[in-house]
Amino acid sequence: MRAGAEPESLDEMWTRAWDRRGWPAGGRGAATVLALFAAQRMLTNRIDRALRPAGLTLARFEVLAVLAHADGRPVHVTGLADALQVHPTSVSSALDRLEGDGLVERAVDPDDARRILVRLTDHGRDRLDGASSTLRADVLGDLGLTRSDTATLIRVLGSLRANAGDFVPATAAPRARSA
Repeated sequence: MRAGAEPESLDEMWTRAWDRRGWPAGGRGAATVLALFAAQRMLTNRIDRALRPAGLTLARFEVLAVLAHADGRPVHVTGLADALQVHPTSVSSALDRLEGDGLVERAVDPDDARRILVRLTDHGRDRLDGASSTLRADVLGDLGLTRSDTATLIRVLGSLRANAGDFVPATAAPRARSA
């Protein structure tokens, strides 16, 4: 930094570091993706630590949350996988543990014996409610961002998701792409 010059921003430092590594056309993209991955790992670890006393991981919590949104109706395993944007095998693995803990029940679909239906049990709803309270208090209540930064992040990530074709609210329309 030159004397009297503004300090370099974090995004400028990361981009410059990738540019020096021979990524001049993709330095900003590489810095962005790696920052998103690092933030995702940090938040996942923080959430998993908060959910551990309830015997849940983020993946299992998400399964319970999707089932809770079904309002007592059973959900096909493939529907769960689609909602969670994961492979059905990953859902089956989580369901094994959740079913063993009495949090979900699986049954063969009476209309199609090849399909499995999953339902949240009362015990599962109670566990989800308690874990949700803990998650709100220990993680979601303070992400370490200002209200303004949170609004900006939601808007920017909404644009990223919209540009990728993901479901986002209408207010997060795709924006012009940048390099």
